[in-house]
Amino acid sequence: MYETLPLETLVPNRKNPNVLSKPLRKKLRRNIESLCRYETVTVRPHPKLADRFEILNGHERILALESLDIQTARCDIWDVDDQDANLFLAVLNRLRGNDVPELRMDLLLQLLSTFPAGELAERIPESKSRLDLLENIETAIETREGRKDQVKPKQVVLVFHLEPEEKVMVDQALFFIREKFSLKNDVQALVTLGSVDKSIRFSWTRRLCWSTFL
Repeated sequence: MYETLPLETLVPNRKNPNVLSKPLRKKLRRNIESLCRYETVTVRPHPKLADRFEILNGHERILALESLDIQTARCDIWDVDDQDANLFLAVLNRLRGNDVPELRMDLLLQLLSTFPAGELAERIPESKSRLDLLENIETAIETREGRKDQVKPKQVVLVFHLEPEEKVMVDQALFFIREKFSLKNDVQALVTLGSVDKSIRFSWTRRLCWSTFL
């Protein structure tokens, strides 16, 4: 049952394990303020206090509404006992999927075509530095291809699992390439490494191995 309830009637559940960091809390507040929309808060009739409701899901949203001096919240009222309330409290903030990296990247690139990175970073989990890095990927690909009027290749997220000594070698290789070509970051260095002539790439690798070995 959905109902708009005064914030003063909503009581936090002391067992709530989910707390946002200060940066994410600020972003949540900014989104509610700008969009004037938020996910419905889940509550139940309070088991001990008359005319009060216990929050099951949405504690941070309530804090954000309070900070914006909003007096009411849209709530979904569940009629559940203590056992079910504890169960819901344990899973409501945990039963979620994971982003598909490529789709997440495509979505962020679309948003970056509309919003400046600094403004977007104030409203989504990613930081400005991460968004800047994503934009640099586009620049690096355009530089490699040498033609901005062509359809860009689909972005692919690569995840590497390296042993500590392998990471040292990779870091040194990327550093060498950044310095040699005056590149801004490791993304551009990796793209450059992948696009150079095979014989040159072998020379770099051999030089890296010798410097690491010595």
